[in-house]
Amino acid sequence: MIVYDKKHLDEIMDAFHTLSGIHVGLHYTNGMAFLSNLSGMSLFCSLIRTNPEIDKKCMDCDLQHMEECKKLNIPVVYNCHMGLTEVIVPLKENNVIICYCMFGQILIEEFKEHSRLLIYNNAKETGFDETILQNAIDKIQCVDSAKLKALVKILEIIMSQALLTKLINYPKINFLTNLNLFIDSHISENILIKDICENFHMSRSFLYTYSKKYIDCSVNEYILNRKINYMKNLLENSKLKIKELPPKIGFSDYNYFARVFRKKTGISPRAFRQGKDINPARDVKNNQYVSPVQGIYE
Repeated sequence: MIVYDKKHLDEIMDAFHTLSGIHVGLHYTNGMAFLSNLSGMSLFCSLIRTNPEIDKKCMDCDLQHMEECKKLNIPVVYNCHMGLTEVIVPLKENNVIICYCMFGQILIEEFKEHSRLLIYNNAKETGFDETILQNAIDKIQCVDSAKLKALVKILEIIMSQALLTKLINYPKINFLTNLNLFIDSHISENILIKDICENFHMSRSFLYTYSKKYIDCSVNEYILNRKINYMKNLLENSKLKIKELPPKIGFSDYNYFARVFRKKTGISPRAFRQGKDINPARDVKNNQYVSPVQGIYE
């Protein structure tokens, strides 16, 4: 769940629209808008999206390019299915995309005549009155390439500041980041629930509430899963003997460790090191170990 300061974000988006004349909105990673400057929506988009079939195509197009944005992990500029230019800026916390800021519904000045013809041809079969349609197309805002590049950079800075000042917040990211950092910094110890509660200054019931909400297992199991995945990293990359590794994750008895490792992964530590039957799907609860700083896994 994303928590956000609607009042201040509305003010920011209104300011962006006042300066640029361009519609801007914030979207969940599933494509649904949760905050949008509706007054800035272009006349053309407002018109054609009253058609349910076109509206669905618009949503599908957005989702397709959100996936591209997710893979590239950078802003994406693209032409929508009707021919307008759109921009998706990923908003990231701890290098994880939590939502997207989208703006556009514009034409690139250098290609406006070609784009208008393309849009008209795409839209003329929709059943809208041609005069109304042409008027809406003529009113689509044009922006030159240099200005568009500047707007993308400005919006990146604005949204980074919004995240930094917690105008947009994602409690799951914060909880998992802190939990992972704590586990990683005490990975060789026997981590107890009371240790986590004391470190985070929270009660057991509050910790259980958060864990139930944000992870799909108990806290103790989550700790063990993370330790096992850390051990898998050691088995693959360390030159230490296998029997020297269990203390690295808080196990003093090798035989007990080996039983736990096999139960969790379906393979012995030795076989794992030898590369037998290694399958990425065996990563425990997908809690694949990476550096403590990154700490979040989708």
